[in-house]
Amino acid sequence: MPQGDKGLPPVWAEVNFERLQHNLTVIYNRLKPGTKIMAVVKANAYGHGSFKIATELARLGVNYFAVATVAEGVELRISGIKGTILLLEMTGPEQIDLVVNYDLIPTVYSLEQAEILAKKANQFKKTINIHLRIDTGVGGIGASQQEIRQLFFKIRRSKRLIIEGVYTHLTSDYRGDNDSVQNQITMFNQVLSEIKESGATVPLIHVASSLSVLTRPEIHFNMVRPGIALYGIPPVAGLEEVGLKPIMQLKSRISCIKKLEANQQIGTYHDKFTAVQPINYAIIPIGYADAFFLLTTVKGKVLIEGERAPIIGQARMNHILVDVTMIPEAAVGDEVVIIGEQGEQAITAQEATQSAGIAAMNCESACLFSNRVPRIYISEMDKGKIDEIGLINEPAIAAGGVND
Repeated sequence: MPQGDKGLPPVWAEVNFERLQHNLTVIYNRLKPGTKIMAVVKANAYGHGSFKIATELARLGVNYFAVATVAEGVELRISGIKGTILLLEMTGPEQIDLVVNYDLIPTVYSLEQAEILAKKANQFKKTINIHLRIDTGVGGIGASQQEIRQLFFKIRRSKRLIIEGVYTHLTSDYRGDNDSVQNQITMFNQVLSEIKESGATVPLIHVASSLSVLTRPEIHFNMVRPGIALYGIPPVAGLEEVGLKPIMQLKSRISCIKKLEANQQIGTYHDKFTAVQPINYAIIPIGYADAFFLLTTVKGKVLIEGERAPIIGQARMNHILVDVTMIPEAAVGDEVVIIGEQGEQAITAQEATQSAGIAAMNCESACLFSNRVPRIYISEMDKGKIDEIGLINEPAIAAGGVND
């Protein structure tokens, strides 16, 4: 790609909506008819751009979204998302006004929290839909099996708190610990039985995140919470055959090509690279300020002219160096793929993550793209068309003490 072609910046991420639709179809094909999808778009949709992703998913029929923080939920509302938005993490008392004003669904896991919400609902003279989170042994937020009975009946006595959903999270599923998973599922089913015996009906029950969506149909219930699978990254190794397609590629371009003689050294403040033999190397204007995983990347590679080229030395804040000796046709302005595909070669998020040595899962590399990297939304059927170029920046939200 010629330098400056189409007005592209020196670093950008391409997000492919047709692949997003493909992944959504892969997930739907795993579900029984009528099962709802709650799309997890926390952490800026795992780095893909929460508003644009949620907007496209809404166009495809998804009406439920999950975020981590109140700020993330408010951002989606301000941006125009109309669907149901569940807050997966803690909601502080000072944030309840925002929850009510922006019609967000809080997760409830304690009596104290339920009482605060009930008082605020009375003050606003509104009903508040909530989801109960059960701690089935993970140790994170969530009511224990003993606490849930008292909490459930407390909420039912309130006239303004409506239990819309009950859920838990199976982190042990990702560790391959089947016994722990079965224990968690058993505990959750016991809670559901107690709720049923009380005569109550809970409309939405959800346990399965991406891995369970793909591997455990017995716990799909009537709603699932896919996250990383929507973005085309297998939640664990060994699921590549499922057919997911990564929807984002991280790209840059060659800004300069230089020579290094044998035994000549180059380096940063804390790192030196010594050439064993004469080499040509390219300067690529992407650094750990753009993709933080580059800071710890060792023996990483990029794609240039359809070939794999090794990164040399340690990444700088704003650029990396790449050995292009074996790619004599490499030229200034050539496209460089850090994560993605070029020709017949591909560097996956999994490979980038492993080279950085930072994760047990595969989503971290995508999450570690800086907001200064523009996301460009394209159609796979029309590679020449750029739908939008823009920085992904959260709006400043001062009200209610939101400071995330």
